[in-house]
Amino acid sequence: MQTKAEKLAYCRAWKAANKEKVATYNKTYRAANKEKVAAIEKAWKLENKERKAATRKAYYEANKEKAAAHNKAWSEENKEEISAYQKDWYVANKEKVAASQRAWYQANKERVAATNKAYYAENKEHLTVVNKAWRKENEGAVNATNAKRRAAKIERTPPWSNSEFEKFAIKEAYICSQEREAATGVKYQVDHIIPLQGVMVSGLHVAANLQVITAKENAEKSNKFDIEEFNNEA
Repeated sequence: MQTKAEKLAYCRAWKAANKEKVATYNKTYRAANKEKVAAIEKAWKLENKERKAATRKAYYEANKEKAAAHNKAWSEENKEEISAYQKDWYVANKEKVAASQRAWYQANKERVAATNKAYYAENKEHLTVVNKAWRKENEGAVNATNAKRRAAKIERTPPWSNSEFEKFAIKEAYICSQEREAATGVKYQVDHIIPLQGVMVSGLHVAANLQVITAKENAEKSNKFDIEEFNNEA
């Protein structure tokens, strides 16, 4: 009578000698019993989570290069599908992602600061060139941000100016200035019609108080504002 070990050895040998036959049988059986097979596999995975994780970890450690090559090849072949999946998942989980990122940042502030500092130190020249190029290409947006910062410092930015339309309108004024300068070769600037720090009256940093004029006109105007003239024009 065969022992358990001998039976197991026989089964393994038979399977090895009949690979195609076994594969065909398994495929046919799985196709005919999809739900049953799925339920069995799900139950097994739940009961053997730690075992499965340990097996996968051991395999990965023993086959790092092979696993990396496989993952890289698969990613290259499925770029579009992966990108679409990630995009859909992000859209469906925006708040969850934002909360997770905020929590991680709060828990790793020092680590982030150290990493950023080290990266900047190693790539200072490259970052300077990249930032300079970006600022040049986006001069309008940069000027809008700087103007808002300056206005905030002297408390001339009202709370309601943070609406999406107001921010869009202000940014457009600075982009318009940049485009006019590029088209004419003449230096243009965004001026506050009523100066933020006028002598008699001070205006707000809002879209309705902006105008695009030449740098020469802006220099001549300076912080002057004629109330009577403004009222007559209005």
